[in-house]
Amino acid sequence: MLKYLFFTFLFFSCRILASGQYYFYNDKYMDNDILFEAGITTGMMMGVTDVGQKKGSALSFGYYDWKSLKPNVGLYCAVMYKSIVEGRAQLTKGVIAGTDANSNSNFVKSRNLSYSSSITELSLTGSFHPVMLLDLEYLPAISPYITAGVGIFSFNPSTVYKGETIKLRRMNTEGQNSAEFPARKQYSMRAISMPLGGGLKYELSGIYNIRIEAIYRLTTGDYLDDVSLTYPKQTTFDDPTQKILSHRYLELNPRAKDRKGTRRGTGTSKDRFFSFNVNFGYVIGREKRKMGRTR
Repeated sequence: MLKYLFFTFLFFSCRILASGQYYFYNDKYMDNDILFEAGITTGMMMGVTDVGQKKGSALSFGYYDWKSLKPNVGLYCAVMYKSIVEGRAQLTKGVIAGTDANSNSNFVKSRNLSYSSSITELSLTGSFHPVMLLDLEYLPAISPYITAGVGIFSFNPSTVYKGETIKLRRMNTEGQNSAEFPARKQYSMRAISMPLGGGLKYELSGIYNIRIEAIYRLTTGDYLDDVSLTYPKQTTFDDPTQKILSHRYLELNPRAKDRKGTRRGTGTSKDRFFSFNVNFGYVIGREKRKMGRTR
């Protein structure tokens, strides 16, 4: 009997909560087919590169270097059709970072590299809100969605050596522009990103909403961390700072054998990065409802 009463109570509680999800019951706004939105976003960003790489599956939580999360901020504008599909343009600025000291691989730890790289990305994405396909009288307050698109971004890796922040591209740490590797040229600090992810939008009112998003970016770049291919010879560098930044294992063991020609980065997979953000949006295009007017 108690079990029956419990499930009866649970059933009617869920019905009440479900009916309370629709903010349009306040009879204040009507929806239009086309809506516009402008907003700000803030959160954390994380690189997935050669530096700090861990053993294990990329599907596991422990594979990622959560200690290296860095902040990001952004601005966006969007257009939505019938609250189902959405196109968005977004400008994002942030930082990714990594250090081999956080790896669970002895080989990676012994390499002793670290980096921090500024990221500025302009992206165009499309989103799909499947809940909006349901035949509902009012728009639901909560809407999960998936998103994908393309972007272009700039990066500029640096590291700290003897208390000084040094830009790494100009150091040619993998022998770029050297007689040893004449085919290796300085890498471009621009690349293409392919954002993939999803989120959850909650309508605070007819004109304000908040979103929680997780976006994973594939990229065409492999030098976000200044690491990609093999070690040059130690003797490639006349400048002792260049030599040590290329072969930072020498900081741990100054008499270590020259790793010339051996793997410095994977060279087989491109760098990637994540962002985890909260967005605050302002909706343009909804109309005030008049008394007695129905949607």
